[in-house]
Amino acid sequence: MVIFRLFDYARGNNNEHKKIKLTAPVTSEVSVSDESSVVVSFFVPKENQNDPTGANGLTVQRWNASSVAVRQFGGFVKNPKVEKEVDLLKASLVGTKWSATTPKSYIVAQYDPPFTLFDRVNEIWFLYE
Repeated sequence: MVIFRLFDYARGNNNEHKKIKLTAPVTSEVSVSDESSVVVSFFVPKENQNDPTGANGLTVQRWNASSVAVRQFGGFVKNPKVEKEVDLLKASLVGTKWSATTPKSYIVAQYDPPFTLFDRVNEIWFLYE
């Protein structure tokens, strides 16, 4: 599973045997095309932003400047809840210039570690370039 490779790499299972501080949010970019895919990412400090060697399929992703529509929600991230939040974000954009364009993907941002049980913070992001 990709998320475990990502955490193993951050814990020092890399060519440099160097631990990388985990940051929030952990994001999952979900493609909404016919062949859906998910790209899991976390933000890293500048000194760790070189292409990771020996990262077992992991790559550094750099983002261009863009506009983002965001909806915040609580609880644990589960598919039915995410789908509902995506629909609510779409509905909130009706009548704005952003409703004319449907994003090809959306991002689920999770700000809390898995052991946080209450008052969890998550977001749905639509990126517009």
